[in-house]
Order: sequence, then structure tokens, then C-alpha cells
Amino acid sequence: MTINYGLAYRFGRPYVMRKVGADRLEEVKSLWSRWGWIIYTIFGFIPFLPVELFALFCGLLKTRLATFLVLSFTPRLVVFTVLAYFGEHIGGWIGII
Repeated sequence: MTINYGLAYRFGRPYVMRKVGADRLEEVKSLWSRWGWIIYTIFGFIPFLPVELFALFCGLLKTRLATFLVLSFTPRLVVFTVLAYFGEHIGGWIGII
């Protein structure tokens, strides 16, 4: 996610348009202007949603790096901690650990 952020921050709109396409860029940009960090945080809590796409938009819109890192790291830390906790207990329950 941080690599996508950095590339979009550095290379701007042409880079993002090559990655996602012009129509999708406008669609996500309008969604981002309305909901912004709330969507990014929600997507961070659901492991299979494309947070990397929103990382491109954070870089394109020049979001502060500290804000981006907090929005990226915190939800993923919570999700993967919960998954590891339950994975360990389920593994012990079925006799793998």
C-alpha cells in the first residue's frame, strides 16, 4: 500500500490513470471526495477489499504521509491480530498446534 501511495504521490495522475483507467478514476475520485478516510478505514478492516486502489488515491490527492500510515496500519493490525488469535485457538482445538 505504501509503495502505491509513493508512486501515485510522485508520478501523479498519468500513473494512476494507467493503473485504474479514466472512468474508474473519476468514479473513485467522486466517492473519495464524499467519504474519504471513512471508506479507507472500512476497507482496511475487511481483508479481501482492494485497499491498494485507495492507496493510489491517497497518493494522488497528496494525503499527509502520517495520516495515510495510521489509516493503513491500524485497521490491518486489528484485523490480522484477531485472525491470528482465532487461528491459533482453532488450530489448538482441531489438534494442529
